[in-house]
Amino acid sequence: MTLPKLTLAQPSDVSTAERSHVPTFVEVYREHSRFVWNSLRRLGLSEHEAEDAMQEIFVIVNGKLATFEGRSKLSTWIYGITFRVVSDRRRRSIVRHEKLANDEAIFEREGLTNIFEEVSVRQGHTILERILDKMTLEQRATFVLFELEGYESSEIAESMGCPLGTVHSRLHSAREVFTRESDRWRRNHLEPRVLAPLKQRQA
Repeated sequence: MTLPKLTLAQPSDVSTAERSHVPTFVEVYREHSRFVWNSLRRLGLSEHEAEDAMQEIFVIVNGKLATFEGRSKLSTWIYGITFRVVSDRRRRSIVRHEKLANDEAIFEREGLTNIFEEVSVRQGHTILERILDKMTLEQRATFVLFELEGYESSEIAESMGCPLGTVHSRLHSAREVFTRESDRWRRNHLEPRVLAPLKQRQA
């Protein structure tokens, strides 16, 4: 999959000394564009919607990069922007749920096999996407970051701008949705033991 090309204005005029601790926009895009794209898809955006959101997110990153102080990981900061863009788009009713035409484009992490054992990666992608669709946006983002990306609860709280207890609550609710829906899929669609339970780590 080829990531969309971006057309951006030059960032605000900041001296070299002031930007010494900040990576260039090109470096940020090269290192984090795949992460942002996968995050958008995991948050339920179609390929067309993700392309538009990518443009919006990196326009924001381009404008705010000089203000990044390095107090958190850059990916945490970028995910916060990503989540807010998706949330705003949903509130404005711009996001429309569409059936994803290409299941293979949803995820590219092989870590999915840790959740879905003895299922082809493509089938696992499809099932996981449908289960994630049952979660709220907040539950889904928390679940994806913690269970699939391996972020710590404190990092998720920082990126999403919420208390640590809220992260734990959302993760608990998301796990309940995952367990309920995966059990349903196991009963109705799959042979016994094909869909493995979620291997939870401590929040």
